[in-house]
Amino acid sequence: SELSSDETDALRARGNAAYQAGNLAEARKLYSQAISLDPSGASAHAHKLHSNLSAVYASLKDWKNSLLHAKRCVDVDHNFSKGWSRIGTAHANMSQPALALQAFRTCLRLDPGNAQ
Repeated sequence: SELSSDETDALRARGNAAYQAGNLAEARKLYSQAISLDPSGASAHAHKLHSNLSAVYASLKDWKNSLLHAKRCVDVDHNFSKGWSRIGTAHANMSQPALALQAFRTCLRLDPGNAQ
């Protein structure tokens, strides 16, 4: 519904502010709340919520959960290059270089200018 979409966007904006301020616990809580309002991933920013939550987990060095949300991100939007970059980063930090390389190649194919 429109209401939950507005609410989801507001939670995402608050999560972004918390993340930028280095408040990872608060960012994780806010992004998780926003995702719980949109479990099917129907909102316009669903992929970004999962990407942002993946980034929070990466900052916490929780690579398993970072990978989980990066995969959910690309499940929602297969062409979102940042999601593939996050998958690659998680695999690299989990000592899975072949899977990391595969994800980074997908990222570069989708976004040739991406030097991340």
